[in-house]
Amino acid sequence: MNKFLKFRPHYLILLGYILISLIFSLILLLPFSHKGNLNFIDALFTSVSSLCVTGLIVKDTETFWTFEGKLIILFLIQIGGLGYMTLVSYFIFVLRGGVPISLRVITKRTQSFLKGIPVRDLVLKILVYTLIIEFTGFLILLFLSKGERKFFDSLFHSISAFCNAGFSTYSENISRYKDSPLYLLTISILLILGGLGFFVLDDIYNFIRKRTPLSYHSKVVLKTTVFLLVFFTFIFLLIEWDNSLKDYNLQLKIIHSFFHVSVPRTAGFNAVDISALLLPTQLIIMFLMVIGGSPGGTAGGIKTTNFAIWASFLRSTLKGEEEVSLSQRRVDNSLLIESASIFSLYIFVFGFSLFVILLIEKENFTFLELVFEVISALSTVGLSMGSKNLGNVSLSCDFLPITKFIIIILMIIGRIGVFTFWSLIVTRKKTLKAYPKGELMVF
Repeated sequence: MNKFLKFRPHYLILLGYILISLIFSLILLLPFSHKGNLNFIDALFTSVSSLCVTGLIVKDTETFWTFEGKLIILFLIQIGGLGYMTLVSYFIFVLRGGVPISLRVITKRTQSFLKGIPVRDLVLKILVYTLIIEFTGFLILLFLSKGERKFFDSLFHSISAFCNAGFSTYSENISRYKDSPLYLLTISILLILGGLGFFVLDDIYNFIRKRTPLSYHSKVVLKTTVFLLVFFTFIFLLIEWDNSLKDYNLQLKIIHSFFHVSVPRTAGFNAVDISALLLPTQLIIMFLMVIGGSPGGTAGGIKTTNFAIWASFLRSTLKGEEEVSLSQRRVDNSLLIESASIFSLYIFVFGFSLFVILLIEKENFTFLELVFEVISALSTVGLSMGSKNLGNVSLSCDFLPITKFIIIILMIIGRIGVFTFWSLIVTRKKTLKAYPKGELMVF
C-alpha cells in the first residue's frame, strides 16, 4: 500500500479513474447488466461517462440496461461525483484510524479546497452534504414523479443531478416533465448546488448557521454563478421565445430558460431537443459548457473562478489599469498565469482533439455537431445534438470506435482537469537561466 501511494498524486488520480472504468466496463459486459449486444468500447464509454459524471450515452439508458446495469451506472455516478479519492480516504480512515499523508495530498488536490481543513472533517462534510442534498432532492422528485418506478427514478435523477452527471432513466430524458415547473426547478437547483463546490456549500452553511462571513472565494463563485444564470436566462428566453418555447406559457418559458442555462454547467439533462435550438442559442450553450461549474464541485469546464479572472483581466486591460482587480481584491500575477494556463490548455486539448476527429470522421458530420460533442465531453457535460441513426442516444453513438476512444480520453481529461493532465506530461522545473528581455510588437 505504501509503495502504491508513493506515486505522484497526478498519476495516482489518473490511474484510479482508468482502473475503476476498466473494472466496471467488464462488469457492464456481463449478461445481467444489459439486454442487447454490447461491445467493449461501448461498455467502456458508458463506464467512463458515468464515472466522469458526463452523461454522453451510446446506449439508451432506459431500454438497454437492466435494473442491475442502472444500479452500476448510478454507483459510478456517485463515486465520480464525490471524487473516488474522497471515498478511499474515508474507508482507510475508518479501517486504520487515520489517513496516510500521501492520500491527504491527493484528496485535497482532487477537491481543490482553499483552506487547511483536516482531511477527516473534509471527507465527512462532503459525505454529509451529499447525503442531505441528494435525499432532499429525492423526496421532492418522488412527490412530483409518476409511474411504477418512481422511487428508483427519483433516486437516480437526484443523484445524477447533484453529481452533474445528466444520466436519466427515461429514454426521452427530462422532457417527460417539460410541463412540470417544480420538477425542472428541483433538477436545476440540485445541479447548481453540486456545481458550486463543497467548500462554498460549507461556507454558505456557516454563514446561515453561525453568521460567519463568506470567504472571498465563495463571494466570487456566487456572484459569477448568479450573473451567468440571470443574464443568459434572459438571453435564452429572448432568442427562443418563438422557437423552442413557443408552446409554453410565460411561467414555463422562464422556467425552461433557467433550466437550459443551468444544465450546461455541467449536466446533460434536456427538456427540449438541443438540435432544434437556434444557432445563437447553441453557441451560448457551448460557451456555458466551456465555463462549467466551480472548483471543488461535481461540475467540469474551466470553472467560474477562471472565467471571473479572465473577465476581470479583460476589463482592467481595456480601462488601462496597471493591476487586475476582482471584487475589490487584487488578483496576483501567479493566479493570472495559472488561470491563463488552464484556459490555454483547454483550448489546445479541444483544438487538437477536434482536428483529429475531423480527420477520422471526414464528411460524416457537420462541423458544429463535432464541436458541440467535443466541448460536451471535455467539459463533462453530456449534452449532444443526438445520433442520426438511433433515437435517444448521443452523437457519439455514430462515431467509429477510434473516435469513441478519443471522446473517452476527453471525458477523463475533463474530469481530472486539463491542468492536472498537463502536469502528467510536463514536469515543472526551475531554471537558473536568465535571458535578456525581448522586445516584440503585439498590436
